[in-house]
Amino acid sequence: SLAKLLSEIGSLGANILDVFHLRTDPMLALDEVAVNITMETRGQDHETEVLQRIKALGHEAQVQ
Repeated sequence: SLAKLLSEIGSLGANILDVFHLRTDPMLALDEVAVNITMETRGQDHETEVLQRIKALGHEAQVQ
């Protein structure tokens, strides 16, 4: 769930600035939701740690 994802990100010390849900993109399946999360990290290593945790939870993740 979104709450679990945000909790995990927060537990790693990342500062979540914004969360945006996209449910109506034609590229998404009916049961999918795209979530854009804007966050601050403490640098490249911390960014990598956060991305790895998100992926370990079964989500796709990328830096934009």
